[in-house]
This record gives sequence, structure tokens and C-alpha cells, in this order.
Amino acid sequence: MTLSNARLPFSLRLIGCVIDAPLSLNNCELVTLDVSGSVLAGLDATFLKASGSVRLRRSVVMTPVDFGGARIHGFFDGSDLVIKPFGATPANQGFDGDRGMLNLSQATIDNDIRLERATIWGGLAMRGLKTQRSVFLDEAVLLSPVAVLERLASKAFRRAI
Repeated sequence: MTLSNARLPFSLRLIGCVIDAPLSLNNCELVTLDVSGSVLAGLDATFLKASGSVRLRRSVVMTPVDFGGARIHGFFDGSDLVIKPFGATPANQGFDGDRGMLNLSQATIDNDIRLERATIWGGLAMRGLKTQRSVFLDEAVLLSPVAVLERLASKAFRRAI
């Protein structure tokens, strides 16, 4: 689903959905983004502008999630979020180890960032992130790209035996 460069004067709520194509919100302007409880093939929201909040609570995303350069006036809630490389990275969104599986680099988030109990396979990038409040990572599990490769190699080795 592509909404790149869209100007939406309302909230986008896709709660409890299964979206089997990457969700592209590059340079999109909207009020609030809520994909809580959803399963997404991918989410690319570079330079997204939200006058409200972004909610990814209890969601599963199968490829990198990119909010690089986004401007969010509310909070970013990724509590219980799972980002794991289950699927192939879309051709227009190559995996860059410096960005990790969740990229918040150069983003501005005016309120709290909540990633409590989140599981992110492949790392979290926050270079140049600006926030005026707190970042919560209580009970979060963050695995580096190297750890992901080691885990995949270990599984492949066990299957070969």
C-alpha cells in the first residue's frame, strides 16, 4: 500500500489488520498513524509528518521499519512490537546495517518513545534522534544484525545435522 507524499487531513488507523504488501508512507502528512495489533510486510515512513502520535503496539513487522527523518508531534508507541526479518526486504528499501531493523535516526518526536517489551531482531538506530521526553525500553530485547546472522546460521546448521 503506497501513500507516499499523501496529505491526509485525518488519522490512518489499520488496527488488527494483515497487510501483505509493504506500507509506504514516505513524506506523508497525517494526523495519527495507528497500526496496533497488525501484521505488516514492511513499513517505510521516512520523513513522515504526524501532527499526533504513531502507535505500533502489539504489531509484527517482517522487514525493516524506517522512520528516519520523521516529525511526530505526539508520542511513538511501539510497546510489544516485534520486528523480525521473516520476509525479504522490498527492493526499494534495502537493509542498511547502520539503520538497524528499526530506524529512528534524525527523527523528531515531541513526546515519549515507548518500546517496552519490544523485540527487535537486527538492531535499533537512533542517531540524531530528538525527543523532548523519555525513551522507555523496559524489558525490550534488541539483537544486533550480527546476532541475527548468528541465529539464522545456527538454525541452518541444526537442520543440516
